[in-house]
Amino acid sequence: MAAASGTHTIRERLQQGGYTDRDHRALIDSLRETPNSLKASGPFKHGVWANPDGIPTSLAESDRYLADLPRPQAKAIVAVQDKLAKSALGRGLLERAREGGVTYGYSAMRGSIYGKYGTLNRQTVYNSAQKIPADNDEYISVMAYVSAHELTHAQQHAHMGPRFANLPMGIDNVAVRLDDRILLDRHMEAAANATSVQFAFDTMKAGDNSVWRGIAIHNADLHATRDFALTFQADKDAATDGRARRAAHDAHFIDRDYLDVYDRQRVQTYATLLTVLAAQQADGFPDPDARKITETIGSIRLSDDDIAAAAELPDGSNHLTATGANVRDSRYTVPGSLEMSGKTRFLMAIADRFRDGKTVTVETVQSVRLVQSEQDAEQMIDSLSLGDDLDDKLLISNWRKNRATGPDPAAKTPHRPTL
Repeated sequence: MAAASGTHTIRERLQQGGYTDRDHRALIDSLRETPNSLKASGPFKHGVWANPDGIPTSLAESDRYLADLPRPQAKAIVAVQDKLAKSALGRGLLERAREGGVTYGYSAMRGSIYGKYGTLNRQTVYNSAQKIPADNDEYISVMAYVSAHELTHAQQHAHMGPRFANLPMGIDNVAVRLDDRILLDRHMEAAANATSVQFAFDTMKAGDNSVWRGIAIHNADLHATRDFALTFQADKDAATDGRARRAAHDAHFIDRDYLDVYDRQRVQTYATLLTVLAAQQADGFPDPDARKITETIGSIRLSDDDIAAAAELPDGSNHLTATGANVRDSRYTVPGSLEMSGKTRFLMAIADRFRDGKTVTVETVQSVRLVQSEQDAEQMIDSLSLGDDLDDKLLISNWRKNRATGPDPAAKTPHRPTL
């Protein structure tokens, strides 16, 4: 008990005097000196959220790690959580994260992202390489908005984990069809966007408009914010019955380039796995688990309820089910790009071959890089069924198409492009 009391004092000490300009300057300096304050932690059990592996869940115990962080970073994290706690939604997200032992910290990340949530190690990570606003309150407001988004992913992890607990690797099990996993990714990201907009709105209604103002300053989720506000203006009840949040959710699907970014990540991960499986198959499956994966890969179709679960909040509300959304509506399944749509179809055909016990070479999997459209995918899938050489056949087809010429008996196969 003495240890718990001491840990609680750590948080109280960090909260004394609030988060000042001096604290903010110290934070910026500390991130230059120690850009990676988070320590790696091992993976947790899938399907078990509250108190996994004996993680303490009292406030004092769960905040113990703050003492190991640079003080300016720890103080900023506490200030962000205080901002989140200004709304019931924010408090619910914080409580759910605390139950699962989620920790917070900083790490240098490439790109323009502000933060991310790691499912395996249950860490909410803020990007120490991101340019930090000079105004301390603006920074805390922006990071509270980011935290609402990332903690929604933690909520999804907690709520959806039991649905996939019977699968090795949980929700990331590759037995799930690739197109369904892409669709689930989209709804999870859309729900996180919608929830963070709801949090900003709720905080504004409670008298603090700094988070809502920060969205406009940083051009974050403008489509979602606009559609949430328009729906609320048309009917004030929409802010509490899920309709405004559903409007923000649907706005995520307006920007196809943004959809394509997430689709591409999932496709690349899947292609890498298939390449490993093909190499294992060629060597006679030295890893017996690899053979087991090929027997089920891409075989599971998610239910609509599984996908809709991405939108459930800690209080049990769900803007997809409350508004009768069809999670497979064309607005949600629209291709981010014809290239990714084609690559998805082709890789799913490769998964089918694995399940059927057919030979799949590494070269066949890697030929996915040549797919630029759904038509390419169809042609390559037909070639697979005929046992043809995929690379040469598609290269010649593309060479002719690009030159707008018909078959030329004298034409030579072009050199393979560097991709």
